[in-house]
Amino acid sequence: MKLHYVATHFLVLTLLLAGCSGSLSSTDGGLGSSATAEARTTIQTSKDGVVKLTVPDGWQDIWTEADKEQWSLLVGKRSELLQLGVRSIAKADFPAITPEAHAQAALTAGTAPFSEPEILENGKQITVNGHPAVLYRTVGTVSGQRLATYSLSVETPGYYHGIFVAGPEQTFVEHEAEVEHIIQSLQEAQETVSTQ
Repeated sequence: MKLHYVATHFLVLTLLLAGCSGSLSSTDGGLGSSATAEARTTIQTSKDGVVKLTVPDGWQDIWTEADKEQWSLLVGKRSELLQLGVRSIAKADFPAITPEAHAQAALTAGTAPFSEPEILENGKQITVNGHPAVLYRTVGTVSGQRLATYSLSVETPGYYHGIFVAGPEQTFVEHEAEVEHIIQSLQEAQETVSTQ
């Protein structure tokens, strides 16, 4: 599993390197933001049918067949070089893993390509759409470019949903509330059906 995350996060970080720079200021970001009612949104469903995200205008599905081993859902805001990926694993397939271990594996892999990584949130316990989650926020340099990331593990009764978000440092800060709103929209397909 660790090797999988290394390949996945390195791929995402490599894709983000074109022309990114900036500086990150400290924020209180608590993944509890809300979007305006006027914003146009689209529901994106994972390729395995397990989860859905509601994304605002400007975000689109960027998943390709080449991504099938890494992500079940991959969306991006190409104009800002931001990407958000979700991969869900059934708890039954990994009975010994904990949310903390799942998030730690993502953190370790996500910061592997960084020189001088800085952890801004270190295993912070949060909730994502009512589910317990573990969050790591990091910044670091890859090939001379400063990037910011979120690595999360969201626990539901049947799954661990790994969420990884990456983008140029300053752009990430400018769009942090938007990213947090997308993360908070995470819903399992079964929840969607049962609430209608």
